[in-house]
Amino acid sequence: MEEKRLDARQLAEALAARLRDPATVLETVEQAGSTVPLEWGSAWFTNSFANLAYFYLYLYHCLAEEHLLHHAMQYLRLAARATQDIPLTQPGFYGGSSGFAWIVGEFAEVEPRYTPLFQTMRSAVAEQVLATDWKRVQACVIARDYDVMSGAAGVLGYMVSLKELGAQEQDALSRLLDYLIWLGEPTERGAEHWLILPENYPSDKYRQDFPRGYFNAGLAHGIAGPLSALALAWQAGYRREGQREAMRHITEWLLRFSLHDTWGINWPVGVSIDYVPDKEAPLAPARAAWCYGAPGISAALRLAARALDDTRLSEIAVEGLETALKRPRDVQYVFSPTLCHGFAGLLTICMSFCRENHASLEPYLPGLIEEILQRAHPEHAFLLRDEEIPGHFVDDPGFLVGATGAVMALLATDTAVYPAWYRALLIA
Repeated sequence: MEEKRLDARQLAEALAARLRDPATVLETVEQAGSTVPLEWGSAWFTNSFANLAYFYLYLYHCLAEEHLLHHAMQYLRLAARATQDIPLTQPGFYGGSSGFAWIVGEFAEVEPRYTPLFQTMRSAVAEQVLATDWKRVQACVIARDYDVMSGAAGVLGYMVSLKELGAQEQDALSRLLDYLIWLGEPTERGAEHWLILPENYPSDKYRQDFPRGYFNAGLAHGIAGPLSALALAWQAGYRREGQREAMRHITEWLLRFSLHDTWGINWPVGVSIDYVPDKEAPLAPARAAWCYGAPGISAALRLAARALDDTRLSEIAVEGLETALKRPRDVQYVFSPTLCHGFAGLLTICMSFCRENHASLEPYLPGLIEEILQRAHPEHAFLLRDEEIPGHFVDDPGFLVGATGAVMALLATDTAVYPAWYRALLIA
């Protein structure tokens, strides 16, 4: 292993071997959590037994080895059991019931005995959506109301992937869709409904850059997430009054606050409510990642272009991703191998574009694959480590900022199996 670098399949098999024992996994997570906050949920989509269950299920689809399905089912049982102690009480995708429901649905496709659990989870998601107060009040919004991680965008992305919705599910989907249409409906500049005020900031670090309020532009926590969800709903046949106008308004806002440099188009993390284009210094660019910056936003614009049948918008989406990929590494501000803010996210978005015949992006795939592979080392507990801050490493087995997500991204480039988990990122 030290003499020859692993390829994608070998790395996947090696990580699967290291994750077989739940007790060892939890012990390593606990040790990592003693130096950096590392949450472990009951059945979350990431950082949980459910996360590991889906990892093994995806490997089973790709590698067709029966022992992988055995471990997948083992972890799914542990996840289901864990929800009895820590119930999933809200519908969010990454830390709530819809993410677990999606995972159980994937298992039901392989093994029908999971269908009753899937139906139970579907009903729970719908009930929680209908019980949630989706506030339509200007300047009272917080990111977790609408975002991909915990909010309406992530839940809607899940719901529009379902087949044969019941009456309660249809009501829940309509509630989410109407809320996101309201969020993105055309307004006067500076009065957009996704304005976040200082009292609703997730941490005080935002106050220095945005003292009076701001609009989040990213895919993970910003308006690009609702744009993706609205576009995916449109593609799935869920089309309501004002939906096209909301998508158009969001895309125009994103283009208005785009940045341009030596390499091409880019985007900031967010825009202050006080910012006036052409009268102030250019906004600072975000890192080139799924969570924030050109790659994630380009993925959202591509989905919107398809829904709006807008060829020019599709060209901008490809341009945004390609310019992000050709920027020098020190300008990309990417150094982790993981999905959220690292090379696996870049690789996954690039691969999703390539699957739609954007051949100009294919030459970037080998370099991104190599960036991840060269960070794999047998001395790391899970072979790959997260590095959110340069030089600060964390042994994390999770999907979004951990080893399983990075390895799944690699494996998706080495197999014909469609990565259904693209939906968790709202990029397809």
